[in-house]
Amino acid sequence: MARGFLEGSAWPFSGTNLIEPHGGIRMHEIKIIIEKELLLPMLSDLGRSHHFAYERVGFVYCDFNAKEKTLTARAFVPVADEDYLRDRYVGACIGTRPIRNAICAALSGSAAVFHVHIHDHFGLPFFSRVDEKFYEELVPALRAVNPQVPHGAFVFSKDGFRARLWGSKGLAIDQEFIGMDFSKEEK
Repeated sequence: MARGFLEGSAWPFSGTNLIEPHGGIRMHEIKIIIEKELLLPMLSDLGRSHHFAYERVGFVYCDFNAKEKTLTARAFVPVADEDYLRDRYVGACIGTRPIRNAICAALSGSAAVFHVHIHDHFGLPFFSRVDEKFYEELVPALRAVNPQVPHGAFVFSKDGFRARLWGSKGLAIDQEFIGMDFSKEEK
């Protein structure tokens, strides 16, 4: 059973691990912490419209504590409007500057870097084929400069969250969480 918490809020969430075919290992328990002071502005930013891209994306920089198996989100960096490229085949295509910045954050030696976006529906979100292809190129670059921490992707829906983490051996593990309330009201 995977467990996660949105710290500083009344939003505990939990879900089941999925073992990806290219993975082959079982992630026991991991705690993913995204405080609401970071989460709510991030979701709001990702929900904004863009003048030609169908969706917005960004990067979440996290601290990883291997001993405690804890991933703590520290910063959200949205992709700037001018860094989106026109591409009629994908929801969002970005240029090299935000990718280079993410690699530099990983190179600093402390950041676990996660690409993040939203799929605008209720229920458990999944990564699309386009997402998968992008991560096949992005994650090895992040791991090459900082293999000591996991890197990967987060995708949110209106009430769910999926995290894919690539660990030190390059194996991908999915964590899924459903039934989350992302409202601004305290419970």
